[in-house]
Amino acid sequence: MNRNVILTCAVTGAGDTTAKSPHVPVTPKQIADDCIVAARAGASVAHIHVRDPETGAVSHSLEHFREVMARVREAEVDIVMNITAGGLRWSLRGTFLTFHLAGGEPGMRHMLEQFGPALKLPWTKLEAPELTEELIDRVIEGCEHQAAGRSVAELDRRRDAFLVELLALVQHYWPEAEGLEGRI
Repeated sequence: MNRNVILTCAVTGAGDTTAKSPHVPVTPKQIADDCIVAARAGASVAHIHVRDPETGAVSHSLEHFREVMARVREAEVDIVMNITAGGLRWSLRGTFLTFHLAGGEPGMRHMLEQFGPALKLPWTKLEAPELTEELIDRVIEGCEHQAAGRSVAELDRRRDAFLVELLALVQHYWPEAEGLEGRI
């Protein structure tokens, strides 16, 4: 029996984890420092999202990712950096159906039960609605309408097929994208 173990550490979590704990790293330096600590503690992979240093909200800033990567490289620790920002999934289904899939077979209701309160912070940057039972029901109804009776497994298969075709289009129209296999 093989007893080798690969430890992955999600130092920032996903979504608005800063509302759940004051210990979630926010700045690129804090994120890098936590990756370095994780590597020295035995983690093989650090899965990270970057955050807006001012608000703690999820960010897709290339500069924040670059700073985290540079700091981790400077520390000369042995860790695979798995950087992510949601990617192509959001372009296919939009926010609510992506969250519906994240809820697994129970769908959006489960996702909102788990993460609904954490979603409130980004909404406060807008005219934020209260996450009432009525709003939850309306969001779920919209997701079910968009899913058109398909199971989460079927939606996953359709999403993956779409992404494969989308990547083929990218390679066709942008030949400089050659070599994307294994990088996306």
